Amino acid sequence: MNFRGPDFSSFQISPGSHMDQVATHWFRKGPIPVTVNIGIPPACTMMAGAGFTYVILPRGCDELGVAGALQGYPVELVKARTQDAWSIANAEYVIEGYLARARYNVEVVDLAKFYSPEQIRQAKAGQRDYAKFLADRGI
Repeated sequence: MNFRGPDFSSFQISPGSHMDQVATHWFRKGPIPVTVNIGIPPACTMMAGAGFTYVILPRGCDELGVAGALQGYPVELVKARTQDAWSIANAEYVIEGYLARARYNVEVVDLAKFYSPEQIRQAKAGQRDYAKFLADRGI
């Protein structure tokens, strides 16, 4: 998460992730209420990074339900104070807000400083795939 101003931040939504599925489904329907939960139980952290393991977590799976199973008891949720959303009850910090496509910040990095020519070729191929992914969905 990158804080870009007093009332604006951004974060990466990886293509195909559960957040991408939510954003794609709700695109053009208005802002999406969200909570960002920081300092969460280890089982929740494990599941937060498991969005691409579709063999284990198929599309639409309840990641918090799986996290509860891993830790041996349900993950407690509470209603957010300012948004129509939920947060993890024992998170150390919760940021409430909404996901809107009103602002875009694109960061350009000189890849040659950090990656080999083959890695750059693969990254560019991935960008083309993602552009096609968005175009296929009318985004």
